[in-house]
Amino acid sequence: MNPAKGMLAIVVIAVVALVGSSSLFVVQEQQLALLLRLGEIVDADFKPGLHFKVPVIQDVEKFDKRIQGLDAPPEQF
Repeated sequence: MNPAKGMLAIVVIAVVALVGSSSLFVVQEQQLALLLRLGEIVDADFKPGLHFKVPVIQDVEKFDKRIQGLDAPPEQF
């Protein structure tokens, strides 16, 4: 095998792995996820597990959905 072809194969495999890994996201059981396309909410109903998105165009914001309480006295403003 030609060394140039070997290097090209390594670069192609690295690019495919990078694009593949950036198109996957995981939602944990204690998280809510919003799918954003160019800053606008597209979808918000994700079950826990592995999901797909379009890299660069779509982004995912994750939030904690566990109950978070605050026992501070009420204040008037």
